[in-house]
Amino acid sequence: MTDTLHNNDIMIATKFDYLLGEPKRFDIVICKYPNRSEIFVKRIVGLPGDILQMENGLLSVNGETYPEEYIMHKPNYEIAEYQVPDGHYYVLGDNRSSSNDSHLIGPISRNQILGHVRLVVFPFNRIQSVDIHADQIKPFAN
Repeated sequence: MTDTLHNNDIMIATKFDYLLGEPKRFDIVICKYPNRSEIFVKRIVGLPGDILQMENGLLSVNGETYPEEYIMHKPNYEIAEYQVPDGHYYVLGDNRSSSNDSHLIGPISRNQILGHVRLVVFPFNRIQSVDIHADQIKPFAN
């Protein structure tokens, strides 16, 4: 998730958000992958039913291409048009070229999402909100 998050950042995450509602596109989440014991922190880029594509380092969702200004390391891969299955989410790290995420393991199920990351609280010089939603990230004009 570099440059949004750094190793050893201490974050506040909440489970409560997803008890009342569903994860949203561009939420940063804590998740578990199948057959892995580690906890991962990734960004949701695809919701159930979405059609995704990654081409020339740009993410398109349902035909709209997003600028993703928080991405400092563009992906060194492409994703052919892919529809996220029902009940699943497509997660990517912000350091796209060096991230163990859905482009490698596939989509994750809803029950693999453990919490919604809201804030970095330590180190103190990095205190910040990391909570953004799709309505704050506008697609490129066609």
